[in-house]
Amino acid sequence: MAKSGKRTRWGVVGCGMISEDMASAMKLLPEEEHTIVAVGASSLEKAQKFVDKLSLSDATAYGSYSEVYANKDVDVVYIGLLNTQHKDAVLEALEAGRNILCEKPLGLSVKEVREMIDKAREKKVFFMEAYWSRFFPVYKKLKEELKEKSIGDVMLMQGDYGIDGTLPRQVELELGGGFLYDIGCYLVQLALLAFNHDKPERITAVGWKRDGVDNAGSVTLKFSGERMAQLLYNGNFYTKNQAVIYGTKGHLLIPEEFNHPETLTKYVTEPNEKTETNKWPIPNKEGLHFNFGHSNGLCYELAAVRECLLKGLTECPEVPWEESITIAEILEEVRLQLGVKYPQTKKDDDKKC
Repeated sequence: MAKSGKRTRWGVVGCGMISEDMASAMKLLPEEEHTIVAVGASSLEKAQKFVDKLSLSDATAYGSYSEVYANKDVDVVYIGLLNTQHKDAVLEALEAGRNILCEKPLGLSVKEVREMIDKAREKKVFFMEAYWSRFFPVYKKLKEELKEKSIGDVMLMQGDYGIDGTLPRQVELELGGGFLYDIGCYLVQLALLAFNHDKPERITAVGWKRDGVDNAGSVTLKFSGERMAQLLYNGNFYTKNQAVIYGTKGHLLIPEEFNHPETLTKYVTEPNEKTETNKWPIPNKEGLHFNFGHSNGLCYELAAVRECLLKGLTECPEVPWEESITIAEILEEVRLQLGVKYPQTKKDDDKKC
């Protein structure tokens, strides 16, 4: 556990683009609160290149992931590996007693996610799936509005997420590719937030595949009480990436980039018609480079992890373990309806189909 008044010391596993963005976003936080002390890659050369590129003066480079887990100076490990590598990396880190922030999706199946969470529970350490969206100020305000029922009872959520995706991790089956697990999962997590973390009664999905992975999908989640979420995602072209939550007295709109937003608009019809728009600019600093849009917003998630460690929590209230399991259940059902079976999951998938 990180002690109050001392810096949270991070270990980084995986030196890809998202790990670079995480390290850059950390520079937006107080230097006395966060530092990277260990970086592990598949080779020492890669790790050292990462350390040098990002000017990580406190960090030691390692040519393996295991050496990061063994470093006793590390308070928490950030895992930014491919989807197919998450399970093995997480289980090894947990066995070493490490606190972990692992990129989404945690696993390629419900079985994998449960295995990781069971191990975290056994080891009594902090473990969280990195749904960074949940920590943006827009989401905090969104939760307040939903709790206060400012738009009445929520009945419908609609969202879209479209990109022009060509990265190997997005399009190759052997790497756990497909756009459901890459971007569609963000729509699923927002739907659960909109409907008070209830589990859907029915899941219906249609879409199409290319080279064995899903390229686009339309997902309907039917919840109790005639409530519904309609989710559209695709990897062919960009869409507005907006989300709307409709209630009996109005709606809440995230007009663009709902998974890393700056703006929330509330439209209320009762008792009086009113529109209110709030904006929270994401912190940034001159000279910082990010590979992905709004990755500077990763600073919110990193700050939240530190707070959890200071409080001695094993689960983050914003992304609890049960929520990760529910998301995994929905993603798996959609994936199977679309006919996507990864080499790593095919045996178990065949039993369910």
